[in-house]
Amino acid sequence: MVGPQLRIYKQQKATVEAHRAAVLQSYRDYRDRWSKQYTLDELQGLWRTLIRKDYLQTEGTYFWQIFINTIRQTLFKDKLLKHVSYAEYLTLLGGLDNISHVLPARDMWALGRKITANTASSDYWRNTSAKAIKTCYDQGGTQHFLNDVRVYVETYGYHSDKELDITHQCYFEDTERIIQMVKDAIVLGPSVIDTDPEAKQKQSYQKELIALQAKVSSRKYKTLVRSIEDIRSLLWWREELRDTSTRMYYIIRMYTLKLAQMYVDAGVLHEVNDIFYLKIDDICDFVDKQKTTADLHL
Repeated sequence: MVGPQLRIYKQQKATVEAHRAAVLQSYRDYRDRWSKQYTLDELQGLWRTLIRKDYLQTEGTYFWQIFINTIRQTLFKDKLLKHVSYAEYLTLLGGLDNISHVLPARDMWALGRKITANTASSDYWRNTSAKAIKTCYDQGGTQHFLNDVRVYVETYGYHSDKELDITHQCYFEDTERIIQMVKDAIVLGPSVIDTDPEAKQKQSYQKELIALQAKVSSRKYKTLVRSIEDIRSLLWWREELRDTSTRMYYIIRMYTLKLAQMYVDAGVLHEVNDIFYLKIDDICDFVDKQKTTADLHL
């Protein structure tokens, strides 16, 4: 098993950065093409490519990363636990820089700090309902850091409260949810939004490295540090690929809804959300003219 997993690991390591760049470009392309006018055949073809090619490539690379992480982290843990406790082992895996799932919260706290530093804006956000703020936002208002909210939405709008459920609205569709999150951050106050958990975790990581250095020989320490850095890199990439997967789920939702609306207009479906009750294979068979509208209604 060591040989095959090592080959997979090396291949993944050599290609993961290019893969992420390709997925991000694909994500931008799909978003840019969203507003275009399509015939039903054109949109069906685009949807099929999204589902059968782009999505599978994204998820395939992500799950290979999970596989590699599981194997190598197990081997690494057995090696390291000879020298540290389990709690110390976990600390050595913490404090990663710019880890993708932390960034939305980090930037939300930063936005909260920005607003609370301005008395008028702080009062506005505290005393105005999320619905009223959204109305101002939708009307193009710029006061009280609403442009900063737009930047946040543009950056993280592909997220949602249910990341893997394409039947659930994302934040691009539900900006009031983000506005409420900003209000909640402000209400929590400086005692929470002024904290920096990433910095604390990084300090703990550096402290644990110093403690490890005192326990082993110089040569052993260098070997262990290489392994630690390798695992930390794998963990970082796992989260990056999870993020690209989340982006792809958002794209799938939006193009599926677009296709569903065309099916409603064409009399194929009764309601847009009906498409979520169909199997992917059945939709693909309908696109390929192997199933009829009557088949989809069964």
